[in-house]
Amino acid sequence: MTTITLSSAPRLIPVRAADGATAQIGLVLPDGAQCGLLWLPAMGVAARHYAPLAVHCGEQGIACAMHEWRGIGSSSLRAARARDWGYRELLRDIGTSFDAARAAAPGLSWLLGGHSLGGQLALLFISQVPAPI
Repeated sequence: MTTITLSSAPRLIPVRAADGATAQIGLVLPDGAQCGLLWLPAMGVAARHYAPLAVHCGEQGIACAMHEWRGIGSSSLRAARARDWGYRELLRDIGTSFDAARAAAPGLSWLLGGHSLGGQLALLFISQVPAPI
């Protein structure tokens, strides 16, 4: 078992969507990890609130990347009448986070999970991905 402390994790990785929106995903990457989990938060919950989950995964030898939704936490966007995004953009953002996690931890097989709306969007994302995650 790997010992990881909250003070040493997660590492923040900047991500940029095709439309220019930016955010950071948090990544816990233990030595010797064989797989990773991309975690999708509940609606309205910043990714940083899942840091204890990411650390626990790391202690079990599983890498964990925490996705950040548009308009929440580290996102460069905030909800406003002048802003318009929906599920299409949220699903594309999941792909962007997956790409960033894979680039930061090449060679790992990745799982996708989420809490509440994050779990629902995880299933919707997987239903649209042509290749296995």
